[in-house]
Amino acid sequence: MGNLRNKYTDEEWYELEVSIEKDRRNGKPDDLFLSIPIYNEDLDKLRKIRNYLSEFYSDYNLLNLDKWINWKTNENN
Repeated sequence: MGNLRNKYTDEEWYELEVSIEKDRRNGKPDDLFLSIPIYNEDLDKLRKIRNYLSEFYSDYNLLNLDKWINWKTNENN
């Protein structure tokens, strides 16, 4: 694996460092994903969550939630 620093000019690297430091000062979270526990949620609640989130996210983004819903549906049958 190459050195990340070598991929940038001095000016580009400086701009990157300034941007990162500004984000830290402003409290930008490190995590890129929101994680919510769904294992113990009942099937009806999961479907409501899925329905609501579908207004904002694609089916692809909700695929993991769909898998949980399918698993819980099959488990209850």
